[in-house]
Amino acid sequence: MRISATVTISTVYPGASGGAIFSGRDDTGAPLRFVANRDRILRAPVTGEVWSIQGESRRHPTYGDQVHVEQASLVQPTGRLIIDFLLKHPAFDGLGIGKAKATRLWTKFGPGLHTVLSQSDVERLGDVLSVESAQKLAEAWHAVAEEASVVSFLDDHGFDIRLANKVRRTCSEAPLAKLQENPY
Repeated sequence: MRISATVTISTVYPGASGGAIFSGRDDTGAPLRFVANRDRILRAPVTGEVWSIQGESRRHPTYGDQVHVEQASLVQPTGRLIIDFLLKHPAFDGLGIGKAKATRLWTKFGPGLHTVLSQSDVERLGDVLSVESAQKLAEAWHAVAEEASVVSFLDDHGFDIRLANKVRRTCSEAPLAKLQENPY
């Protein structure tokens, strides 16, 4: 059976020579387990990241249903996946964003939370958080969202998404803007 899902990564077991076995939950909270060869993923996912994954579900005699990844890409979290992203991604460690604050942010902004964070709207975030916490959250969001934007741009334009890390190293400031100016 073909599976297409966007999930927040909850556990990762990287392979010795690339690839990974990992699990995550979709926006309904349903758990899924994935098996990805190194030629199918850009890099091993990080706990808390959001990935869009397509593959074939197969039953393993010991581990049960697993999705064998055919295509996977890092994406910016949207919808309720933002809550798990804020709670689990290491970029947000130490910011004081726990379940209560993440839920309050979602309650206040709903699906618009992605836009508020992407625009680094510290003033609006300050309705829920202290100004200092809002500033730190906006900075952390910008840092992790940039990688997902570069990956999405490359994928949308038919480039090998493994090129994303090279692009980010070469263009340390505003890599997406530089790609949009000249993708070649």
